[in-house]
Amino acid sequence: MTGGIEHFFCLLYARRPSSTFFCIVAYYPCPPFVIASQLVGPNGTVIGVDMTDEQLAVARAHVDWHMQRYGYSKPNVTFLKGVIEDLLSVGIQDATVDVCVSNCVLNLSPNKPQVLSEIFRVLKPGGELYFSDVFCDRRLPAALKGDQEVLGECLGGALYIGTLRGREGGRE
Repeated sequence: MTGGIEHFFCLLYARRPSSTFFCIVAYYPCPPFVIASQLVGPNGTVIGVDMTDEQLAVARAHVDWHMQRYGYSKPNVTFLKGVIEDLLSVGIQDATVDVCVSNCVLNLSPNKPQVLSEIFRVLKPGGELYFSDVFCDRRLPAALKGDQEVLGECLGGALYIGTLRGREGGRE
């Protein structure tokens, strides 16, 4: 999986050095944050949002090590506490982000349309969204959607591919 993410970042780097990346991922130091931090360089910014103090603590514990390794005098990675359905509440303003990367997090949100709306609100004109996630080819039964174990495995919140494609109908 990291090979795919690294490939996207390599493509982005040539076009967007010193950019603002907004990464929606569940933890740091995972490949999108580490790679984005290097690619945007010391003058770029990488923003992460998580709603749990535990994940934020893990993320923040690794920042100094990476900054020293890259030779940066100050961190270019910021972690904010909040929910991805309301990025304004953590201070991410309209049209301020060049690239958004989501690595298997959209399926965790019960309100995917709101998450996508927020992402497109914060992206600059011409900004880009890259995401990998769990999808299904038919609508999930309610029993699976509400099962805590299935949700915890990132399957209960899988996005129906027809919704993404703009088709609300059933499987074709």
